[in-house]
Amino acid sequence: ELSIIHFLVNNNLIDSKDIDFRKNEDPIVCKSLSIEITFILFPLLDIFKYQKIFADYQISVNKIISGEHLKDLSLLEEVNELEMALNIFLGNNPKEVILLSKKFKKEGIFEKFFHLFG
Repeated sequence: ELSIIHFLVNNNLIDSKDIDFRKNEDPIVCKSLSIEITFILFPLLDIFKYQKIFADYQISVNKIISGEHLKDLSLLEEVNELEMALNIFLGNNPKEVILLSKKFKKEGIFEKFFHLFG
């Protein structure tokens, strides 16, 4: 089983024209929309393995960055790999979509009661 570690939006084609949504402030009306995306995957078992190794030293792993992706971006942006890794971690790569996991919080009796009558 694989896990998505990077979700990249490469191109946005609106009526066969390359449009950058971030620079376009006008409402978009179109006949066709095409979004080219790339997923970079990593084996889920390896993620668990690394999390366990680091957990033994009280270090939590919450983001894994592809070395190849990091090198490519560093060369493209002309910055060192450490700076680019920080940019990816902080969500500063405009072509990367940040995926959030939906975690459910277990509620106690007081919270359930409050939501029932709140």
